[in-house]
Amino acid sequence: MVPAIIGIGITNASTEQVNIATPFALSFWALGVLFAIAAAIPTLRHWDLLPQQTRWLGALPMLSVSLMLSVALVAAIFVRP
Repeated sequence: MVPAIIGIGITNASTEQVNIATPFALSFWALGVLFAIAAAIPTLRHWDLLPQQTRWLGALPMLSVSLMLSVALVAAIFVRP
């Protein structure tokens, strides 16, 4: 969520401000990926033993991170200046 907020905030920014905000957005996204992987690995390892609700709690962070990445890639491909 934070990378999206940073992305919206830099729409009317100068080049210098964009160069500062982009590494922050990327680092927040990478931090989210690390936490999502940390939740997904034990969930997938013990999938059969977990209740249905707990399965979703462990799987949804990775799904949301990969969905945002997929949407960003599609947007980058089809929205060109």
